[in-house]
This record gives sequence, C-alpha cells and structure tokens, in this order.
Amino acid sequence: MTVRPFWRQRPLVCLAAFFGVGLWLGKTTALPPWIYTVGLFGSAAVLARTLRAKRSTLAAVFSAAFFLAGLYMNLLWNRPLPPEGSYTIRGVVSGDVEIDGARLRACLRQADATDGDGGVQALGQVYWTWDLNEEEAETAASLFDGDRVTFDGKVYRPSGRQNPHGLDFRLYLREKGMLVGVTGGDGLQAEKEYAVGLSGWTYRLRRALCSRMDAVFGEDAAYPKALLLGERQYLSPETVTAFRDLGIAHILAVSGLHVGLLAGLLMGAASLLGVPLRARVAALCAFLLAYCALLDFSPPVVRASLLLTGAWVRRTVRRSEDGLTLLAAAFLMILLARPFALFSLSFQLTFAAVLGLILLSEPAERLLNRLHFRRLARPFAATVSASAAVAVPVANAFHQLSLMGLLVNPLACFAAGLILPAYVAVFAAGCVYLPAGQALAAGLRFCVGWLPAAMDRAASLPFATVRVPSVSMWLAAALAVCLLLCTRYVVLAPRRRLAVGAAVLAAGVLMWQGTLCRDVRYVQLAAGQADCAVLEDGRSTVVIDAGENGGDLLRYLAAEGRRVDTLVLTHLHSDHAGGVRQLLEAKWPVDRVVLPARAMEQAIDPGMAEMLDALRDAGARIEEAVAGDEIVTERCRIRFVWPYAPRPGQNANWYCLAALCEMDGVTLLTLSDLPGDYEMYAAAPADILKAAHHGSNSGTGRALLENVSPQAVLLTCGQGGQLPGQETLERLTAFPAALFRTDETGAVTVRVRQGAYQIECFLRR
Repeated sequence: MTVRPFWRQRPLVCLAAFFGVGLWLGKTTALPPWIYTVGLFGSAAVLARTLRAKRSTLAAVFSAAFFLAGLYMNLLWNRPLPPEGSYTIRGVVSGDVEIDGARLRACLRQADATDGDGGVQALGQVYWTWDLNEEEAETAASLFDGDRVTFDGKVYRPSGRQNPHGLDFRLYLREKGMLVGVTGGDGLQAEKEYAVGLSGWTYRLRRALCSRMDAVFGEDAAYPKALLLGERQYLSPETVTAFRDLGIAHILAVSGLHVGLLAGLLMGAASLLGVPLRARVAALCAFLLAYCALLDFSPPVVRASLLLTGAWVRRTVRRSEDGLTLLAAAFLMILLARPFALFSLSFQLTFAAVLGLILLSEPAERLLNRLHFRRLARPFAATVSASAAVAVPVANAFHQLSLMGLLVNPLACFAAGLILPAYVAVFAAGCVYLPAGQALAAGLRFCVGWLPAAMDRAASLPFATVRVPSVSMWLAAALAVCLLLCTRYVVLAPRRRLAVGAAVLAAGVLMWQGTLCRDVRYVQLAAGQADCAVLEDGRSTVVIDAGENGGDLLRYLAAEGRRVDTLVLTHLHSDHAGGVRQLLEAKWPVDRVVLPARAMEQAIDPGMAEMLDALRDAGARIEEAVAGDEIVTERCRIRFVWPYAPRPGQNANWYCLAALCEMDGVTLLTLSDLPGDYEMYAAAPADILKAAHHGSNSGTGRALLENVSPQAVLLTCGQGGQLPGQETLERLTAFPAALFRTDETGAVTVRVRQGAYQIECFLRR
C-alpha cells in the first residue's frame, strides 16, 4: 500500500504552519516588504501555471500563504504612527479602569488627538496612563466603560525591548490592538454612557454576574469568577503563585478544560431532554458564540470553541474527527483576525498543550500501559503530553518548571471537573433564589474549603519547582524533533527513532554549549532614568544597583540562570535600589548586599529601611564599604574609590559608592550619582567610564574626562527626560571617546577576554 506524504494527507495543517512561520518572520526580521511581495506574485504565477497543467498546486499554495503572512505582518508591524507630542485627546473608556495608588491605567477606544492647529489624528485603541493627585483621583474613580473622555495629554510611541530578555512593551500593546499610548489627564471632561456597543454590554454583563457571585459565594467568589468568567484579578497573588508553582495555572484561566466541561453539561442536559443531535449542535454553537463574546473573544476560549464546534459538526455529518486539522483551522482563524496573537504566551501555551495532547497522549498511554499503570494511564498520559509540549515556552516565560505538576495535574483536572459543574449549579440556584444559593455555597465551601491550603502547602515543598534558564533556539529545536519522533507520524523503527533522537539531542546540546558566553561580561541595562548593571565572571554574578523597577533585571537573571552573589547598592535612592522589591517578591536568591558606609544615616528615599530589613529576613548579609574595600571574583576585582569618611545627614548622592572594576585586564570606572564637587576624588585612569548621575550638567567635567582618559563612555538615561544635560553632552561629544547612551542603544554589553574588549549595543545604533 502506498502511503501518501503528510502534506497531502493534512494540507490544512501544513498551510497553517507556513502561515505561522510567515507571520513570525514578518515581525522578527528586517526584510523589506517588496521581498514578500515578489515572493507572493511568484507563488501566484506558479499556482496559475500548475492549475493550467492540472498538476498538484499544494506547494504553490503553501508558498503563497508564507509570503502573504510575511507581507501582512510586515505591513502591520511597520504601520506609520502619529507624531509624539501634546494633544487634546478624545476617546471612549473600554473595560476596567484600574487605579493603583496614584496612577490610573485604562484602555480608550475610538480615540483621536487634536493638535494646536486643529489637525486631527485618528488613534484607534490606545493605552491611557495618568498620574493623579488627590482631587483628580476622585474624578478618575467615577469613570466607567462607555464614558467619553476629553483631556489634554501627550501621545507617545511605546518602546520595544531594550534589554536582553526584557519586556517588549510595544509588542504587548500590539497584541491588545493598540499602536500608541497616551498619558495625562489635564482638564478631564467625561460624558457618561456615550458609546457602549457589544463589548460594553458584555462587560456590564460580566460585572453583573460578578456582583451576583459575590452575593452567592461570599468570600469564596474569587474562584467561580476566575473559573467561569476569566476574572483572575480577584484572586490573591499567593493563590496565583501557588497554582503556577504547581504547574496548574491553566485551571485558573478559562480554556479548553472549562469550555469542554460547560459544553458537556449543555449537551448532556439536551440529550436527557431528548433534543435531536442537529438541534443540540446548533444550541452548542449558539452557546459557544455567546460565551466567547462574554469573555471578549479570549484566544483560549475561541480556540476551544472552534475545536468543539468542528468536532460536533463533523459528527453530525458522520465524518471522522481529525484533531490536527481542526486545530489548524482554529489556528488560522484566530491569526487572520488577530495576527499578533502568535506572539502571546497565552496563545502559544494553549495551542502547544492541545498539540501535545493530539500527538503524544496515545504513545504515552501505550508506554504507561506497558509499565502496568493501566488505571492511571490515560490521565497521566494527558498530563505528561501537555506538559512536554509546553515545557519550552513555560521555561522561557517563567524560568521554572513544576515537578509537582506531573502528579497534581490529573487530580486538579479531575477536581475541576467536579467543582466547575457544582459552581454552575450553585450559581444558578442563587440566581433563582438567593438564600438557597447561599446555603448550597456554604455546603460547597465545607466540601472543598481545604483545597487552597493544600495547594499552598504542596507549592511550598522544596522540590515542587525547579528554576531553569532560557532554552536556546538550538536546544528547543532538538527537543521538538525528539517529541516528534515519539508520534505515529514518523515511520521509523523504534531503534532508529532512538538513534536519531539521541543524535539530534546531542547536536542541540553541543550547539547550545557553543553559544554560551565564557568571557567576562559587564551588562549596563537600559533602565530609563535609573541605574542597573550586571557583572558576570563565570558563575559569579555581581549586580551594581537594581534600577527603579527590577522587572528587566529579574528577567535577565532568570533567563541566564544566575543567582546574585553580591548586590552593590551604591546609595539608597529609589532609582538605584527600588528594583530590589521585584527580587524580593520573586524570592530571588541574594547572598550579600554591599552599601556605602553610614548609608542609612543619609537623606534616603522612603521605604529603603524596610527593604533592607526584608533582604536580611531573606538571608542576605548586609555589609558596608568605603574607599579601598574590594570585591574579588576569579578574573575581576571591584575596588571602591569613594567614599572615604561619610558624614551623616547629607544627600545620599554625595557619598554614593564609586568603583573601579578591573575585568580580566580591562578597567571600567562607574561613578553612580556622584556630583561634580566630589568626582575628582574618585577619578582613576580607566578604559571605560560610566558617567555620573545620568549625564547631569554638574558632573562628568572636562578635568575628570582628561584624568580618566576613557576610550568609551556609558551614559544611562531615559527618553524624554531632563537628563542628560546639554552641557555634558557637548563635553562628551567633543571628547575623543565613543559615547553609548542607553536611551538610544538599549542595553550596552562589554565583553572582555584577556585585556581586549568589545562593546555591543542591544539596539542598532
């Protein structure tokens, strides 16, 4: 019997793969659109020719899908943006209005911006932030979905990724359908209930359902809100962390499990009532469409709904189900509507998990049966299959893998299969008669109230999770090939599969090892108007300041698999030490903290004392340093050159730590926020100078530059800020040294090997 190749058996799967690769390349590569256009016309010509010759057209169709997707994404990613600047902004509030402390965050739709000359720029959907005072906070608290707001503010273009492994804010907004952001709120005027629309009515319905759940379930309402409505913001951070550490975070996000259970309840009830199959399927389609709209067409819900609809429709026409083809159809439909969803972690995890179930659950179940685990074979096969498929994206996103999840996942899914219908039944009873619903909710609480505590205890076990660095592209590809070899789509004898898998995995590990950096590396992260740097010497890691927000620092350390051996806080201002809070929240290991002598006796920012206490409680040793003290690693020596004898009660900048870093034969002088009156005390000849205080006019004087005589100068600053000063920029431009500004270059990496160094910019200069 002749076996047809896979691409002929399942052309839609191959079409989806080519389309997805085209979208990815259209965004991640710098190819001009004319290349995709030429490829598309070439594919169309080949397609027309094969049609006339009555030959197979699939190859031409796949090629056309690839080039069309690349052109589509390239044009979307490089769309012209409105100019930045001050405007009068008008827009309609969409969804929740979050007020966190003194900062408002919201989404505006149908937004436009009017400049001083009366010109109007259409903005579409935008991300709105506003730093509030006490009076403005009262006005902002009254805003609601559908209100039309008018205010004076600024339009800005969101920045992309500026640090290795950092947050790509521009891509995040694109995934939400937003091109630009606006900030401010001067002269705010609000017109209530101006434009509601379908999304507004579904938003109000969700709010009403949440309110009713509060009444029915009381303190336990956060769980049914998350499981049925996808409203996870009501869950405590400890609960979310515990579920994530156990590898069962998908239980808290409405996805295939939840949609399948609700659809099963509907179809089961309709079957008991004797409803014909076609009518049941029609009712299911209507329910799934309404549920997707209620949850704002979340990709996991849409994906699950499309798969269920396709499966039941094929059953009504008595055709066999093909999970891969149905998954490919859902993949294409979602990406045609939301192409940037391809880069969303939620999208990647949901499709990878289902793909793993389709491809790997059968061989995994056979293996478990051979090992005499027949009763547990199916649930554990599903858990292992889905976990294996999502392991790489989970590792690259969260930098940890859950070992406990392999054991807990089947039990959690089984529990969800019981609890979710119970929540539906109790809520339905509460909607009909509130006291009855409350009584049933109390009984349900008695039955399952022990589960959260059990989850917390299981997540706190020392072996529940393991930290892992980012998986390189080569190793990820090798693992994907190994998983593919386990499926029935590869026609090879078991011994050959094992040999090929071992060879591919060995090649992936060798390629990964070849890409690892073994040089001394100094990374000056782009932290806006703040300071943060990482010095790496083998496995030793010294962090010099943590910036205002430590998110990118934490992501970098996690991706590189580095604990903090020494954290140098040059002084206790929030733009240098505020990021420590993110390290503490993540429970990131910090062995030692070095401060300038008498740092706590200077004029420091609020909250710094409490932060140091939290570091001590986490097990870090707190030490003080003065000029002459050193930190020594295998190939590096950090010698502090300032301060000498600090006096209490002074500006913390005056007595911040300045250090001369000797890195395998290359010297770098970092001056923190040292002002010009003191900088000459810290002056020392160096190959590289990290300019003081973000380029303030009061520092980095001509005398310092001549004394240090650097070949390169690093300048940490943010876009649109008051620093660097113009006078300092003129001095640095006139001095014969290469200037690297983090607002233009992104992170700056200095690679050092035996007295030679190379400077790399994360962004193109």
